[in-house]
Amino acid sequence: FDCIPGAAAYQDVICKDNNVYQFDGTSGKQTMQASCPWGCTGGACTAPIGGGNCTKEGQQLLRDDGNCIVGCTDGRWESSSPCGHVEVFSYNNQSKLEVLQALAKLPPIVFEGLNVRIIADWQFFIGAPIRDKVVGGIYSPDSDYIQIGSSADADIIIHEFIHNWGHVHSGFYPQPWVPFSYFTSLASIPLSSFLGGRAVPFDYIGVIGCRINRDGTYSYTHPNVTGYGGGGNVRCNEDFADSAMWYVQHACSLYNKSPERYQYLKDKVFGGKEYKESPDCAKG
Repeated sequence: FDCIPGAAAYQDVICKDNNVYQFDGTSGKQTMQASCPWGCTGGACTAPIGGGNCTKEGQQLLRDDGNCIVGCTDGRWESSSPCGHVEVFSYNNQSKLEVLQALAKLPPIVFEGLNVRIIADWQFFIGAPIRDKVVGGIYSPDSDYIQIGSSADADIIIHEFIHNWGHVHSGFYPQPWVPFSYFTSLASIPLSSFLGGRAVPFDYIGVIGCRINRDGTYSYTHPNVTGYGGGGNVRCNEDFADSAMWYVQHACSLYNKSPERYQYLKDKVFGGKEYKESPDCAKG
């Protein structure tokens, strides 16, 4: 993949003399962002080796090997849930930190049994390049990795991770939600495309009533509420990944618009962990 963009476009965070600096490739300017008492690696301050007590609740640092976010939780330095389960290959320090920080929001239960590789690629695109960047990503079940573009935010990172989770946890099951006539066309459809489209737990399909129609379109008992892809023809697996992202990033919106999705994700995916801004998500 493309490791680094042209120097004129390059922005990053770097370490220098145990300090974090913002680096601007256009001007070459380095602006100090933080001083690191325990060291600096991968453009971030490192946590003290061996953990111990901390005073700034919610503060996030990097483990000294640069592959794990360590956070201040209840007065102690604790490794975040992706540690040991996620490996990031990135064109710069900033994109790696953004991936690790986004996934650190998720509870340990969603990483059980997973070893995820994520590529943050400067010039990766879907369809057509947009100024050498994309705002999207893709999960490849054939190669078992996630690839994201340089403009991907936490929403996209979590969405693509959930595709990986769904692929691992969907299993191979009979699919009554697919009409028999649809199978007659499978010979002309790449296996990876079909498998990627079914990376969703079977009982979730039952909750939302997602079906593939004879013409290849999708219908729902409970229609998609996230507006994925502009709200058009949304595949079952895309509804699952985007709804799970909403559960984390836009919890009250999902709670109010689709309580059946919210309850399923709470019970079956996130192990009861919630992200609502208020307990009752008042609609105002």
